[in-house]
Amino acid sequence: MRNIVLVAFFVSFCLFFRFSLTYVEDCSGRVIIKPDVVKLSPIRRCTVLVGSLHVTNLGSDCCTNSECALPSLVEILGSLVVEQSNCLTDLSLFLPNLTVIRGWTHLLESQYLQHENKFNYSIVVRNTRLAGLGLSRLMVLEIPRVLLANNPFLCFVNTIDWWAIGQQSHSSGYLQSVSAGPEIRWIGLKNFCLEECSDDCLSTAVDREVNPSCWSSSVCQKTCSRLCLEDGRACYWNSPEQCCHPECDGACTGPGPDACTACKHAWFRNQCVPNCPTGYLLLFGHRCVSYEVCVNMNTNLNKNFSISNGTCVSDCATGYIRSKQGQCIPCTGGTCYSKVCGNLHVYQMEDLEQVRGCETAQSLVVGLTECNDDSAVKMMTAFADLKEIHGSLHVIGSNSLRTLGFMQNLQVLRGTHSNETGVQADSETALEVAWNDQLAHLWRPSHANRIKIPNGRLVFTLNRKLCSEHIIRFVDSYLEINRNLTMLELDLIERSNGDASVCSVHTLNVSVAVVGQRDAQLGFDMPEWDDPRQMLPVTVYYRMVTSDYITVLDEPVCDHKWFIREPTCTFEPASENTTKLPNKTSLYGLPRTYCHVELLRPATWYELFVEIRSVANREGALSDRFSVFTYPDTPSTPTNVRTFSVDYDKINLQWNPPIEPNGHLAEYRVWYRALPLDISLYSDKATTTCLTGEDVSVDSVSLPSTRSDSFHFSFGLPQFTNCVLLLLVIDVQFFLVMSSP
Repeated sequence: MRNIVLVAFFVSFCLFFRFSLTYVEDCSGRVIIKPDVVKLSPIRRCTVLVGSLHVTNLGSDCCTNSECALPSLVEILGSLVVEQSNCLTDLSLFLPNLTVIRGWTHLLESQYLQHENKFNYSIVVRNTRLAGLGLSRLMVLEIPRVLLANNPFLCFVNTIDWWAIGQQSHSSGYLQSVSAGPEIRWIGLKNFCLEECSDDCLSTAVDREVNPSCWSSSVCQKTCSRLCLEDGRACYWNSPEQCCHPECDGACTGPGPDACTACKHAWFRNQCVPNCPTGYLLLFGHRCVSYEVCVNMNTNLNKNFSISNGTCVSDCATGYIRSKQGQCIPCTGGTCYSKVCGNLHVYQMEDLEQVRGCETAQSLVVGLTECNDDSAVKMMTAFADLKEIHGSLHVIGSNSLRTLGFMQNLQVLRGTHSNETGVQADSETALEVAWNDQLAHLWRPSHANRIKIPNGRLVFTLNRKLCSEHIIRFVDSYLEINRNLTMLELDLIERSNGDASVCSVHTLNVSVAVVGQRDAQLGFDMPEWDDPRQMLPVTVYYRMVTSDYITVLDEPVCDHKWFIREPTCTFEPASENTTKLPNKTSLYGLPRTYCHVELLRPATWYELFVEIRSVANREGALSDRFSVFTYPDTPSTPTNVRTFSVDYDKINLQWNPPIEPNGHLAEYRVWYRALPLDISLYSDKATTTCLTGEDVSVDSVSLPSTRSDSFHFSFGLPQFTNCVLLLLVIDVQFFLVMSSP
């Protein structure tokens, strides 16, 4: 029995310290669904994962079985994502030697990395039954951002010294720019934990109180000494006081650069180096390869890699083309061919750069959670050339998108993928649109032909504002699938979409009856309802926009920052003069409805629309979006008024602009007058009063062409004789002149 234990310990020790830099095996990022021994066998020998590891449905039968594991995996260049797991323990057996997670999801070559993390976190654990993380060998979290969502049994997270894990590696420069340190974000369900580490577990993090840190009640967290952490260096695993070579990352077995667990910069000929030597290129940001190896490597699209700025890349940047020698050279005279891209992932606006110029792509995943008013132009520009996707298109969790109109140039969605042997095979899903809370419209092709989808199924589900009628109309009018939708496809469309939308809609023709400085009155004909008792009050949605706000699509790409009001509605127009909207009878024999929207800002452009819903959303009414500009109002008074004596006959007056200008300020006007003053109180030789008390006006002061924090000017006063000018009291009044809107 003792021999068996010793053998097991020796195997585990050797696996962890595999990185004596004699054996390194790179594997591409993976999505592993319901992992088992068979599914994991192709990557059991992988030491470095070039991309992200995305594990879903990890069961207890696997996470408690040492054979169902990735024992050689030491470094993940992308992110670690664990979702929908029924494992009741932790990841200590599944990932026993994971030491470094880079979080480089958006920095790597997307054409090679097939599966990326849409959350932009280094670690994501979501919807699991895990009792803990259990990554006891983890020493480096280069981008220290962790997302934990809906893990009701998860404990021993607050006992981890995340600062120490994020401090060791400085190669990304992340901690220098984020003074707050690591970000550990909890969302949704969270356990109430009685977390207590052993007294033997002590944190050695720099500039922090020394508190016990652990991965569980029985497993302490290993951290390096203060000396090593302050110097940004790794340490020996079993001797935290001994610092590794400066090029080591994670841990080491000896003092030299050939004994590192991982490299801080690059791996070359069994050791870590700060830069690749002459004649070698940096590949995937972590190891050096020769020119010959680089240009003969194939991407997942059977294209050769290229050489660009001392790195080996899977594709040349926009405006460059691969030469016969494998170099990326600028395109001249129309020599650029169509750009073929790999697996594209758009999770933030910065990711649009990888889409720009692509005419074909292997696959596309869109998961935008944030965008703004100028996103429409950016997205239309980025997707302008995309015409064909070989694999699948997924729009998932894009809670800020209202329309997919930027896909209007797409012509073919083949629904195929490359299997392990490189042979093209049918994909399970060609088009998936799911979990998009604000999505209300799909897209209309800009070309006359339908979008061809020869393979794969269609999945539309859990889009709360996307009506099933719109989906069916989109499929019937714009898609060419050469088959009928299956019962499962139809059932998902009809039963799991549009629950938060009014899909049986009357059109409201809204007119602006009155516009004031802080309010507006809207008029429209109330529709004739099937059951008026089911109708809810009128709702007005509005938001502030700029005067030059123009959308390039039928619907804005983003749907955010709306104010919602239930206005006071009557059948009578406003008492003041209206814009030629008399009180009239509607088409249905009902008086015209007028709704008063208050609490607006003066001199501001607003975009509005009106909606009426029923209790069960069976019917409703919706207006088009329209714009209103409120009138200017009196500005608030200037702030921080200051006076200074400049000379015997001059005073300098300074002030800051009003906090609420309530419009465009054209000029400032200043009135001043001298107030009576008893000179004898201040001077024994007061000979004359010389204070006339007359009002004196000065010319208006025009606003500067560029805005500044304050305005100042000087004006002359009548010359006085024998007056104590420093004590002169000046009564200053302002009058702010507004320009026309």
